[in-house]
Amino acid sequence: MNTKLKNLLQHYDLVILVDVENADVLTDKLCKSFAFINTGKSLCVISVSDFPVKNNKHNLIKVTAREMGEILDLYRSYEASDKLIFLGESENYGGLRNYVRSDILSEEEMFEALLI
Repeated sequence: MNTKLKNLLQHYDLVILVDVENADVLTDKLCKSFAFINTGKSLCVISVSDFPVKNNKHNLIKVTAREMGEILDLYRSYEASDKLIFLGESENYGGLRNYVRSDILSEEEMFEALLI
């Protein structure tokens, strides 16, 4: 998995890991967002959920829960990279999802902030 993640990070401008409860809803909103559709960056989205939309512009990869666990273990090695984004729940530190839950940001604003 380490080699695969390393290759993805070399090939794409941004790799987004989606690991939240109801990941299918969040990935659907992400893939349909204006920022996602219109970004000039090459994106790869990795999620444990199915992708309800087909996308020819960006790479959408469904993984098992076990594979996501392995990727999240590796995430700690790449955490300082601006090319790997974790879009999930974390009790250790705040993130963009916390701003959405607190009504500070809308989901669309969160996607824009991720993809700028």
